[in-house]
Amino acid sequence: MTLATDDIGGIHYQLIKLAFGALETATLVTGSVGLPVSVLVGSATIGAVTGPTADNAANPALKLSTLPAVALAAAPTRTEGNVNPLRVTLAGDLVMTLDSEAVVLGAGVAEIGKLAAGTANIGDVDVLSIAAGDNNIGNVDIVTLPALVAGTANIGDVDVLTLPALIAGTALVGDVGLGVRTSGGLSIFKSIDLDETEEAVKATAGQIYAMHITNLTAAPIYLKLYNATVATVVVGTTVPDITITIPANADSDGAGFTWTIPQGIAFSTAITAAATTGVADADAGAPAANAVVACILYA
Repeated sequence: MTLATDDIGGIHYQLIKLAFGALETATLVTGSVGLPVSVLVGSATIGAVTGPTADNAANPALKLSTLPAVALAAAPTRTEGNVNPLRVTLAGDLVMTLDSEAVVLGAGVAEIGKLAAGTANIGDVDVLSIAAGDNNIGNVDIVTLPALVAGTANIGDVDVLTLPALIAGTALVGDVGLGVRTSGGLSIFKSIDLDETEEAVKATAGQIYAMHITNLTAAPIYLKLYNATVATVVVGTTVPDITITIPANADSDGAGFTWTIPQGIAFSTAITAAATTGVADADAGAPAANAVVACILYA
């Protein structure tokens, strides 16, 4: 292999010749053969080399023709978390890629995503515009409260709470039944001869709130209460739910007891009463006529 140099000012420069042709063949480029020569970088044509021209006869050196427009190469692959590269165009513009869109960074202006005027931008664009008297971001009302209608509770002119008129006699607010009433009180059961024959205080479920029972004889008598209807009670056979002693009469005025029960005594089926001379559940002894006088308040 032979290398040649050219002595220019005492410095030897290696000579390089341009050639073209098929494999293992070479035809040298001369002033009349193989011109013009195109120079390629990747797939973008940078320029075309031309030979001497009529206006350059005194200097037959090669020159580059006017550069054609060059298309930008495809945007480089971006990876989240990495620093993505900037690119410079042939026109000298610095280009960066945001959300798959190439953005030219010009002097004095920095745009992100090409935001429209009136929103929040970076660089020579209004970031925040607030009108006097409003709560705005970008001239958009955040909260607008309409006037509330007197006597109601509204949000955005939509009724949240509407109280209907109370129904007289069934719904009380503040009074809660503490005032004087002419209806709705307890019911009364009275017997002036309560004995071994069962009597119905109430034929259905109810509650006893008070009792006043007197005994006009000289011996104790026993009040028996049943959580059952009269038809199902047999005194001396049916076991009473409550048995209470009625004290004996020590003189001619009579004796007995008064019992008030604010919370009430509940009877889930019915309320039936009787009185016997013996305390045993199986006793059916008959008191004398009008010996027991009973007053029972129930609901």
